[in-house]
Amino acid sequence: MKIPDKVKIGPFVYIIERPEIVDRYERELIGQCDHQAGIIRIERALTGSKAEETLLHEILHAVTMFMCLDLSEKQISQLSNGLYMVLKENNLLAGGDEDGEDKAK
Repeated sequence: MKIPDKVKIGPFVYIIERPEIVDRYERELIGQCDHQAGIIRIERALTGSKAEETLLHEILHAVTMFMCLDLSEKQISQLSNGLYMVLKENNLLAGGDEDGEDKAK
């Protein structure tokens, strides 16, 4: 999967940023969804499967907010890991990753 520049979630468009550091106060974060600003941040150093799964995780945060689902961080993590596994194992991640490798083969 290619990491896009933006993603539409319901009526909202989130810009995808790839900063070196996602949050200078919480250094362990590798992804972040800023609902108010409409920005999803994925750490620039992440590539391939880790970047893809992190993007899916942050998209689920946005969907959770939009749909008022009130899922916990643990639930979102479990759901994103499970969904990513299904998408990956069934060759449903079309377009290749950001390094140009086609995952759909």
